[in-house]
Amino acid sequence: MRAELAALLGITAPPVLTRVQRYQRAMPQYAVGHLDRVAAIEARAAALPALVLAGAAYRGVGVPDCVRSGEAAADAIVAVRGKGGLPPDRGAR
Repeated sequence: MRAELAALLGITAPPVLTRVQRYQRAMPQYAVGHLDRVAAIEARAAALPALVLAGAAYRGVGVPDCVRSGEAAADAIVAVRGKGGLPPDRGAR
């Protein structure tokens, strides 16, 4: 963090006070049985190759989880499009 402040703002002085506070329940928690529900949703969605699911609602709420989910969704769309399962891209509207 200090290197980022130095690079972005030119702040090089050491901090006068630092604290680390961790909140054990800061991230949303999925309900018991969540992964079973997700597996059922994904199994039903598999019948619709043009439908791709992504986001924090499925397999992780953190930024890395969401990025991984989005990348997997993009890969799936590319794969389906390559097999002729989707019409050519006409641009976003």
